Amino acid sequence: MKCKTCRFIEHGIYFKQLPNGNLTVKHCCNMDSLPEENQPHLIEEYNGSAINWEKLFEKKRNERNKFRNGEYYDICKNCWELQEQDIDDEDYISHLTLAHITKCNSRCIYCFIGKDETQHNAPQQYRLLPLIKEMKDKNILRFTGSLRYMGGEPTLLKDFEEITDLFVENNIPEIYLPTSGIKLSDSMVRACRKVPNCCIYISIDSGCEETYKKIKRVDAYNLVLNSLKTYANANIMREHVISKYITVLGINDNFEEIDKWIADSKKAGLKMLAFDIEYSYVHDKSNEKFLKHLLKLRDYAEKQIIQADLKIDKYVPYIQMLQNWAIENKEKLENDFPKGSLTVSLKKMSNQAFEAYLNKIIEENSIWNKPELKLKASFIQKIFFKKYLKEIKYISEKYSFKTSFI
Repeated sequence: MKCKTCRFIEHGIYFKQLPNGNLTVKHCCNMDSLPEENQPHLIEEYNGSAINWEKLFEKKRNERNKFRNGEYYDICKNCWELQEQDIDDEDYISHLTLAHITKCNSRCIYCFIGKDETQHNAPQQYRLLPLIKEMKDKNILRFTGSLRYMGGEPTLLKDFEEITDLFVENNIPEIYLPTSGIKLSDSMVRACRKVPNCCIYISIDSGCEETYKKIKRVDAYNLVLNSLKTYANANIMREHVISKYITVLGINDNFEEIDKWIADSKKAGLKMLAFDIEYSYVHDKSNEKFLKHLLKLRDYAEKQIIQADLKIDKYVPYIQMLQNWAIENKEKLENDFPKGSLTVSLKKMSNQAFEAYLNKIIEENSIWNKPELKLKASFIQKIFFKKYLKEIKYISEKYSFKTSFI
């Protein structure tokens, strides 16, 4: 029998660490995006005590019956996991997701956990391996679906190697690992050689050591490149090892860095790359003024990736949101051109003052039809401002201005 439903609602379970070290247990990670009061918890807070599996499966039955009747959560309606599939009425888990959300070996400047001193590297209070073995012994866990990790940094999870090997040894067909790549995992190398769909995402976000350190706040660029190369060489499907580039304004949002990232990725033997943007650019309305700039970078990255004879992973959620924004504003984008001009004297103006002036213009104008910015300067001033020209060029491109000197 077939029905439009979700494999995680049907037979999935998601363990996510809380700041206090305990776990919350849900059907899938998408539930995190719902308002807290609307999230269907299987266990609101798990502290290592015995699980009442009958009670847990009763909750799963209620949810899967809603889905089979077409009663979907708003967050689920456009999810790619919602699809026609074979269903059964047995109670078991075949899709396991583990999210050790607080522990990490980097501290990315865009990570909300990294900014929270109470959560970053909060201790894990107990081990998950005994619970997983209990599920296996009771035939609650079946190795016909997937093992999915989430971060923080999954490879720092207690018993990560043993848990991964357990699934590999039992012939799991799918493993998904997002990782910093700083710690190379022996069990994941083994998984690459045996698991048909072993997908590894590493967010390197840069094309050189200096930029990597600015974004990740650790010095590990070459370690990560080595991990990418090792996983790719071991993987049955080389395309399943993916280098990801998350764009951060003012640090790596330029063509030169993108070019270096693509070149190093190809040198490492990768076949698939993913270009992405940071979460806040599509979730914070005040950042809408940057979207044209990000769209231009996305188009450039995709063009250069194809020219390098590499593949593009287009199933990247924030890029898809950016694409949706572009579709919704297609007419405005096509008809967008500078109207009029503003002339600015550079006399006694530092580059900081210039940036503040541009920010003021941004606040006073929409993102559409920005004026041309004419910079009025004498010959001597132009020489003096030569050291600022790169900064001025970057700022004007970021805000989609046309800038010229007069």
